[in-house]
Amino acid sequence: MPNARLGRELSFSAPDKVGLLNGISTELANAGVNVVTVCAYSMEGNANFMMVTSDNAKATEVLKAKEHEVKENEVVLYDLENKVGAIAGMTKKLADAEVNMDYFYGTTGTPEAAALLVFSSNNNAKAVEVLNA
Repeated sequence: MPNARLGRELSFSAPDKVGLLNGISTELANAGVNVVTVCAYSMEGNANFMMVTSDNAKATEVLKAKEHEVKENEVVLYDLENKVGAIAGMTKKLADAEVNMDYFYGTTGTPEAAALLVFSSNNNAKAVEVLNA
């Protein structure tokens, strides 16, 4: 059963340094916030993060206390079966509906559990409709 839905992610950046992700993940864990999925990369001396958490309000509070400027963005959350061709099938549906993905990241799945994909597009509501059809 397809399961696409609108969700919210947090995004922020910070000067890149050794141990930054450890510090952030430890602070969130200490506050009881689970990082459900994360995309993190370094570019031109900045560490950039996009993450979905179990409690975005509490995560925002923790991150702002560490002087991070946090933005909350609408995204599509999609549970994708772990099988050959699953991403191809999903992206074909989106392309056929003229939904253009801006970015995409997610967890890995297992044979028993779906992967959680996170993406933003030119029309998130339409993406949810198309993927759930």
